[in-house]
Amino acid sequence: AEYQQKFLRQAVELLKPGGFMTYSTCTFNAFENEVNVAFLLREFGHCIELVPLSLGNGRPGLPGHGLSEEQRGFVRRFDPSDMELDCMGFFIAKFQK
Repeated sequence: AEYQQKFLRQAVELLKPGGFMTYSTCTFNAFENEVNVAFLLREFGHCIELVPLSLGNGRPGLPGHGLSEEQRGFVRRFDPSDMELDCMGFFIAKFQK
């Protein structure tokens, strides 16, 4: 997660005001997903915001990893253990500066 946070810091700096940034991973590891989203909001909440995704599928973020219930509803996770989704591990979040 620490290595990803270095990339995320740079991405926020490069993002133009009003621009969108998508953060996605091909894992269902909360430390690479929800924890990094919480990191971005904690470190850069003064200039970026988490915005809802217009995806009808996937599940909300996991509790207990730094996101509020509302914020967990703004991200989408796809867990291979969820037989209803029938997918590989994947996570996505969207931010606006």
